[in-house]
Amino acid sequence: MRILNLLLILSLGLVVTAGCKDEKTLATNPKEDPTRFPDTVNSRLTEAHKRIPGSKVYALLPDNFKFIRAQNQIQKDQNTFIQIVETPSANFENAKKAFSRENIEAGGSKVDIVRSIRFGIYDGIFLDGPSNLPTQRKASVVFGDQDFVCLIFGEYPSDSPESRNEILSIFKSMVHDKDQNPEDLSGPFYTFDPNITGFKAAVLSKTVDIYNLSGDPEAEKGLPTSMNFAPIPVLPVEAQEKYFEQLISESQEGKLKITAKETEQLVISGMPATVLETTVNADGRTGVFYAAILNGPNSALVFIASAFDQPLQRLPQFKATLESVRFR
Repeated sequence: MRILNLLLILSLGLVVTAGCKDEKTLATNPKEDPTRFPDTVNSRLTEAHKRIPGSKVYALLPDNFKFIRAQNQIQKDQNTFIQIVETPSANFENAKKAFSRENIEAGGSKVDIVRSIRFGIYDGIFLDGPSNLPTQRKASVVFGDQDFVCLIFGEYPSDSPESRNEILSIFKSMVHDKDQNPEDLSGPFYTFDPNITGFKAAVLSKTVDIYNLSGDPEAEKGLPTSMNFAPIPVLPVEAQEKYFEQLISESQEGKLKITAKETEQLVISGMPATVLETTVNADGRTGVFYAAILNGPNSALVFIASAFDQPLQRLPQFKATLESVRFR
């Protein structure tokens, strides 16, 4: 399934706004012009830099920003924070098309600022626009090469230019070390019962965990009978529904075509969930497709499962697996 680039878009979370603002109109101190994010970020790693857990990114963090494990974010408070989403085995040249103004607005959204930058040795994009709440805004940097894509986004109150300046200052201090292994976060933030399906781990990463019949990643290239688990920030229902709309739409261009169907709002194990139950078609065969975004108290989880092997038997297994999910 082509879920990785969509997870980046979902994390970006841009929604419709009334109009477009220039960076200059956001300025609070014209002498320093902190609102103009630089065209090139060339920070150098120092002893004062701190590694952001679960990533290959280092940053200079003010004392009032702390890493919160439950939310998987660097946080000043509930309204001012930074999150990092790294996607291995992804190509930035392909992914960056999704972050063009044309593609964002084609999806019914608007973004105030979209500008090409250089982030260290990598090509990148700087974006700024509304968040999912009218009282919030979001600044983002996307960069990468032929091997990975990294999205860094910071959310801040729309009426606090000081918070925006803090976010941008942290962005400008960041260094990405591609050769480092992502720092261990002591296991995933969720648990589930693997005995329901008996599937084996095929891919375990900070971005997505995949379980299938054989435990072989190559099996995902065929007609997959598998389950995908991917962490995301807690998002409003509108953003979740948009994610599934995009997932269905993009699948029509690939081998596995998801049958369009409306999502349902359910409560699963006491937690709200946006659920899509439908079918998927490929090579003249039809399988089941069951997906959900499950909202925990501080984090959310994307669950995507498909089955071409014994699909009618697999569907209740997928539902039971999702019901077994617990957040740490």
